[in-house]
This record gives sequence, structure tokens and C-alpha cells, in this order.
Amino acid sequence: MKKLLWSDGLYVGLLILTLYFCILNISPYTRAIAQLSFPIRGILTGGGVISLPLLGDVLTWVVAALLWAGIQLIEVLPLLIKEDERFLELLIRTGTNERFSIEKTDDPVLTGLKRVYNAMPLRLIKNLYRAQVFTYVVDFMVVVTVYPPASSLQVFLKSLVLGNFTAIDWLNFALAAITLFAVEILLLGLIYAWRLNHLYKLSRGMG
Repeated sequence: MKKLLWSDGLYVGLLILTLYFCILNISPYTRAIAQLSFPIRGILTGGGVISLPLLGDVLTWVVAALLWAGIQLIEVLPLLIKEDERFLELLIRTGTNERFSIEKTDDPVLTGLKRVYNAMPLRLIKNLYRAQVFTYVVDFMVVVTVYPPASSLQVFLKSLVLGNFTAIDWLNFALAAITLFAVEILLLGLIYAWRLNHLYKLSRGMG
């Protein structure tokens, strides 16, 4: 029987915690989509889906899970890329070396095509960072709609500026922060735990 090491327990524990927060973080999207889609579903289905609460809840959760997964994937992709040594090396090599030289005698169309092709790897990362910012904005809007940190955004900002923290709903503030950043933090911890587990096993001749 294979011996379970403490590093295995750490990795598995973080994995379970990450999956738990993934499921937990779908909840705000479920509530937001339910609020937005209720009248639409009633019109499109003539009340058919709404008359079956279980089916309606399942459909809402599936849509919310897919939307959350898409947003979360875009948010964590830059993190995954930065932690992938081989992929980073490839990006650096392709970004520092032109694959097609641009000649003065080239046709303008050919010159443009070469520039587009040469810039592809780095442009991919730049666009990914832009998409990440956009999805964080969308994520933030959904989260503060479901977990408003104050009675209004104006009250929240005014409370921060004036230092009147009694007007802030700290429970909602904590839930919003957890929804926005918990998965990213846990995923980073999961990556480090996997590396630690791998290195520890190598040090014990178990790799």
C-alpha cells in the first residue's frame, strides 16, 4: 500500500477546498441570472419552466456555472501561463526573435502580414490580459449586485473616503472579496502545493 505523505494531504486538502469554493462562487451568478431570466423564461416558455421549479433551478444553475467557468478561466489563464516555465520560455523566445524578416522591397501587404505573424505570440498574451481586466469588471459588477457592500455604491465610496466604516456591510464585503479572489489564491496555492509534493517525493526517492 502506498504511503500517504503530509505533502499529499496538503495537496488533496487544497484541491478539495478549491473545488468547494468553485461551487460556492457559482451562487452569486445563479442569483443574478435567476433575477434577470425569470420574466424572460416566463415569456419564452409560457410559464412552462417556471411551473416546474426544479427544472428551472437546474437550468439556472447550469447557465450560471457555464458563465462563471468562462469568466473564471479567462481570469486565471494569465496566472497559469506565468507558472508554466516551458510556455514562458517559448513566449520569450518567439517574442524576441522575428520569424520573418521585413525587407524594404516587400509589398506593403506582405509587410503587414509579416508583422501580424511575428507579433502573434505576444499579441495573444496582451489580448488575454485585456480580457482578464474586462472579466474582472464583469465579475465585480455581478458580485456587488448580489453582495452589495453598502446601501449604494455612493454610500460605500463616501464611507471609504470619510472613514465612516459603520455604513459598510462587512459580511457582504467579505463575501464579495471571497467570490472575486478566493479561487485565484487557492489555485496558486494548489500549484505550489503540487510542486512541493513533487519535490518532497523526489527528496525521499519516491518520484
